[in-house]
Formats: sequence, structure tokens, C-alpha cells
Amino acid sequence: MTRDKRGGKTGPIRTSSPVLREVFEMADLRGASITWLSVKTNLTTQSISNWRKGSNAPNILAVEEMANAMGYKLILQKIDN
Repeated sequence: MTRDKRGGKTGPIRTSSPVLREVFEMADLRGASITWLSVKTNLTTQSISNWRKGSNAPNILAVEEMANAMGYKLILQKIDN
């Protein structure tokens, strides 16, 4: 367990979603706690914690809200096959 810049505890990221993993990695880099994300998005701390642990998966709107709260947006990028 590590501490974010605001003194809150954050556990390891265990989600299997690459997009959600990146959102949580950006949150860690910014020092954004689960509580901070909850306040900024009106999502519950329990839900965000469960998503981080990989217990549940959020819908795409919740992922967008978290990204937007940190100043990011989700985009689609074409994959070269």
C-alpha cells in the first residue's frame, strides 16, 4: 500500500482493463486519491476502490468521468494491422 500526495492510501492496481489501468496510473502520478476522484466525479469511493482492485468493472461513462476529472479524455486510435 502506498500513499498519495494527499496522504490517502492507495493499493496496487489489479484491474485487467488496460484503459482503466492507465486511468489509475495517471491518478497515481497526479497524487489523486480514491476520495478525490469520488468527490470530483460523484462516484462512490467503494465503487472506485472495487474497480482499482479488479473486483468489478465500471461502465465507460464512469471511466470517462474519472479521466475528465484529471484533465484527460478518452480517444479511439486506429490500430495498424
